[in-house]
Amino acid sequence: MGTEYDIIIIGAGWYGCHIASLIQNDFNVLIIDKSSDIFKGSSYYNQNRLHLGYHYSRDFKTRNLCQRNYDEFKRKYNNCIEDVKDNFYCVSKESLLCQMTYLSIFKNENFDINLRENNLFQNIEGDLIDVNEKVINSKKAKEIFKERLNNCTFLFDTEIKSINHENDVVNINDLYSCKLLLDCTYNQLGIDKRKYTYELTISLLYRKLKKFGAITIVDGNFCSLYPREDKIYTLTDVENTPVFCSSSFDDIKNLNVSDSLVLDRREKMENKITKYFPDFKDFFSYDGYFLSYKTKMISSSDSRDISIFKSCDRIVSVNCGKIYGIFEWEVYILNHIKNLKDKFLL
Repeated sequence: MGTEYDIIIIGAGWYGCHIASLIQNDFNVLIIDKSSDIFKGSSYYNQNRLHLGYHYSRDFKTRNLCQRNYDEFKRKYNNCIEDVKDNFYCVSKESLLCQMTYLSIFKNENFDINLRENNLFQNIEGDLIDVNEKVINSKKAKEIFKERLNNCTFLFDTEIKSINHENDVVNINDLYSCKLLLDCTYNQLGIDKRKYTYELTISLLYRKLKKFGAITIVDGNFCSLYPREDKIYTLTDVENTPVFCSSSFDDIKNLNVSDSLVLDRREKMENKITKYFPDFKDFFSYDGYFLSYKTKMISSSDSRDISIFKSCDRIVSVNCGKIYGIFEWEVYILNHIKNLKDKFLL
């Protein structure tokens, strides 16, 4: 049976660390991750925008997820949140929705709409939409969890080779066992058998040379230039950020990205942002890139809403494209743990 724990969490990113911080004082918790430390994967390497919902004009569920949990996130993780001044959304002239339709969606749901005169960008409809979305500083978030997770056991540099459930016990790699397994790997283990697509993505990094806020072009296959830390920005693009997609995570986890592919994506993404921001290269210089993974449930709505899958009472998986899902995950798991305790199963 191996070393016994009450609860084992696989995945040391936002979802794994958040739930661990809530249960570590009541249970014997082990956190397993394939990397050498917490926050070495997608929780660290992403755009880190703290969404209010303006990105999701065609997806009410994701807008609602953002609106429900924005204030809660600010309250619990305010120390890793930073302001973004002059944070503009711009409706492209090639948008799937005209600006009037885009604005009406958010006005009808009582979103704050602040319009500013445009004197910097081209090929957009009407005025700039100035939003109060912020950015999560990944380094600070990692430091917060390093400090908070003081009553857990960590096991790093560990691949999951087997998960077996028998007689109310879950065995991992035939070395560790638990009464409850929480899969926080964005379904990279394939526990949730519903249809998902896995993406290897590339985000370009640029150093700011002149004063600038942020720009996000909507609605369709467009791009975003957003602050990350200090003077470093990410440039991402709906069309060119995905490098490779597959229904199997195994297809992408060991994929090599060539210098020629990086150069190709850089040229395409710079051409696209320059179409809307002609002075882009006067404001920014290229500073590198990072790769990351995304997991999306196959959907026609562009949804990034939370998906929780209970394969049995002892094994639960979570996947969500938005940070706010940690609170939905929290409610679900704390209720699930209570039910197990009421049945004397935990």
